[in-house]
Order: sequence, then C-alpha cells, then structure tokens
Amino acid sequence: PEAALVSLKVLDAQGRGTISDVIAALDWVAANARSYNIRVVNLSVGAAVTQSYWIDPLTLAAKRLAEETKRQSNHLELIASE
Repeated sequence: PEAALVSLKVLDAQGRGTISDVIAALDWVAANARSYNIRVVNLSVGAAVTQSYWIDPLTLAAKRLAEETKRQSNHLELIASE
C-alpha cells in the first residue's frame, strides 16, 4: 500500500536497448539500494541466453548485485525472467 517505486528505464523510445544498459541499471541499484531503500528488483529481459550462466555478463551482474547488497547487510530480492 505504501510502497515507493524506483523505475530504471533501459530502453529507448523505440523499445530498444542492450544488455549493457541492463547491467548499468543493476550497478546503479547496487550503488543506491540503501539510500533508496530498494528491497526488490524485478527484471524481465527479452533476450536469449547464449552462454553458460558461469560467464554470462547479465547473470554475473545479477550475482554481483546480490553479493553487494548482502555485504551491505541490505537484504534484496532479485526476480528475473526471460
């Protein structure tokens, strides 16, 4: 009921963007989660997975975000779908 939303837009006016845009948004969340009290990140990425999750840049960015918020003792839920 009293949730504040922080929206990070990664697509342009034509609905185009890159994985690096999404990664930059995740990095912004890592740097600002505490000051904005961000507790949930919801991603829906319309991109095919072409690499193992061990080396996929988006997966590594999501893991980095989870590790950083854990290090800051700021519990964050990360929800992602393709």
